[in-house]
Amino acid sequence: MENVTAEMFDYINQQLDKIEKEYGVEILYCIEAGSRGWGFNNDESDYDVRFIFKRPLKDYLTINSKKDTIDYFDGELDFVGWDITKVLHLHWKSNPNLREWIKQKNVYRGDCDFLNNLPEFNKITLKYHYGSLAYNNWRRNVIGKENEMTKKVTKTYLYAIRCILAWIVLDDGNDAPIEIDELMKYFIDDDRMGTRLFADILMLISYYKSNCEKSKPDERGIENITHFIVTYLEILKADKPKIEELPDIEIFNKRLREILL
Repeated sequence: MENVTAEMFDYINQQLDKIEKEYGVEILYCIEAGSRGWGFNNDESDYDVRFIFKRPLKDYLTINSKKDTIDYFDGELDFVGWDITKVLHLHWKSNPNLREWIKQKNVYRGDCDFLNNLPEFNKITLKYHYGSLAYNNWRRNVIGKENEMTKKVTKTYLYAIRCILAWIVLDDGNDAPIEIDELMKYFIDDDRMGTRLFADILMLISYYKSNCEKSKPDERGIENITHFIVTYLEILKADKPKIEELPDIEIFNKRLREILL
């Protein structure tokens, strides 16, 4: 498993067993999200454990509906789980966070085969999500602090880059990877990035992964990256996606019955 030690893998699975017993649920699938899932974690990166669960059938046949989320804190780590009903509803609406859970390579438990053969996530919805994330995160954490390159600012640079690259790949009509290294491979020899910018971004990734101890891009490199981000943020901000018709919800209702029965 990438970016997670064997000791932490075992510890998290022990905690998942505790969650199942405490909440009376079955965990179908569990992954690592956040920086470790995106491929630019460092020694100080938190663990973001995310899981999908289902309850016993009787819990769905009641007028007193159960919570569709579980938030569990073991004193060190945060665990967040979504009920299968919530998951299928989010899938129906092409929720980008769920898509990233499904595509995650860092898996603690299970698989998501139970979501196979459902309608594809809508690329226009995904584009709008990545554009909004990049723009809003940049506005909150970087504007007025450009070129400072503290750990927080550097992470926001990488967050914006990842979202922008995903937006471009989706805009090209392709399925965007979630890891920043895989996204970068898409832009090898791509005129929209160029050799110098490509090298500057790789250096920034390496700098953050080293806990900001290795060399970072020089002033010209940071300006180059900043110009790329700001230019695309304006493009993303101006992008007004058309509202797409949602797929037939009965497809998802049928899948829910298959999973529960």
